[in-house]
Amino acid sequence: MIYLDIDGVLILENEDDAAKLSERGEHVAWIANQLSMPIVISSQRRISWDVLQIIEAAGLLQHTIDHPELWRTPLRVENMDDDLSIRGQEIEAHRRAMGIGPHLIIDDSPVLAAQTHLAIDPAIGLVSADRDRALALFDSSVRTVS
Repeated sequence: MIYLDIDGVLILENEDDAAKLSERGEHVAWIANQLSMPIVISSQRRISWDVLQIIEAAGLLQHTIDHPELWRTPLRVENMDDDLSIRGQEIEAHRRAMGIGPHLIIDDSPVLAAQTHLAIDPAIGLVSADRDRALALFDSSVRTVS
């Protein structure tokens, strides 16, 4: 499973460039295809009215889980630990609910230490070099677990 953030990964602050959104979306699609994994939206934008339009504009709609409740991480998680990453806890709740093992989180924010996290620089967003980094990170995490 790929858990995808939007702001700082696909869309940069003060940027309104459809071509850049599409280009970054192509990088995510390539990673999803290489890992044969669907995408779940873990971004705070998952609660926005336009989130599916953004995902569609990025060319990623066909890569997201096609389920009315499971295409995004939970909107509410019980017993959150204020000392840990909220995003990481939301992802962990989704993983437990779906029985997900191997995963990759593409995000510019911190997650939980045990999660496989491709950290993105929010000043530049996802770039082509992140493709190989994602595969190497995922491969390393799978070997570590095995």
